[in-house]
Amino acid sequence: MKDIKYYTKRVVPEHKRPKFMKWLSANLEAVSDSERLVLSYDYEFDIDNAVGVQLDMLGDIVGRKRLLDFQPRDGDSAYLDDDMYRIILKAKIGINHWDGTIPGMYELWGNLFPDYYIFIQDNHDMTMAVFLEGYTPNLLIELVENDYIIPRPEGVGFKLWIVVRERHETCDYCAGAIAEAIQECITEDGEPAGETVDYDGAAIHETIREEFEIYE
Repeated sequence: MKDIKYYTKRVVPEHKRPKFMKWLSANLEAVSDSERLVLSYDYEFDIDNAVGVQLDMLGDIVGRKRLLDFQPRDGDSAYLDDDMYRIILKAKIGINHWDGTIPGMYELWGNLFPDYYIFIQDNHDMTMAVFLEGYTPNLLIELVENDYIIPRPEGVGFKLWIVVRERHETCDYCAGAIAEAIQECITEDGEPAGETVDYDGAAIHETIREEFEIYE
């Protein structure tokens, strides 16, 4: 809608009486306010801009409440602040659109936490192993454990490992060796490359154990 002056200027002179002009301006202003409100929805309810109750309304839509369904350890609140809740909502949206593949999990994780490295291994027995590298915040670990971040097919169990790096000078070499071993035993579509996958998987685990400090 144009500015209300655009319309009031079009009133013919014989009708430009003070009471009529005030009545017309008041009605036009009400319509204009409603239009501005509607046009603001896209911005105010964009997940990157929304705050407070706006985020809560988005949570109702995507199916994720601000209040966690578990009590975090180490004194963290189960009632998320806006910044963490925004991340959780983005994760839920990603989970809702997940294509069911491990590369899809990597893409979701990379969009949310580019500073934290993750490796996911399909054990081909209805279980998977999840490795998080770095000094990962406890709340993030618990969110992963409780299926708030990583999509997991129904009935599939997983083991979470926290890999603390930079223990000594060979860390970069070790990380490269792990990546190379993964590439050798897993194809681009996430499927095992051959009969050596069990051996290679064990080798990866052994390399990690030898070169990193592991917390289970």
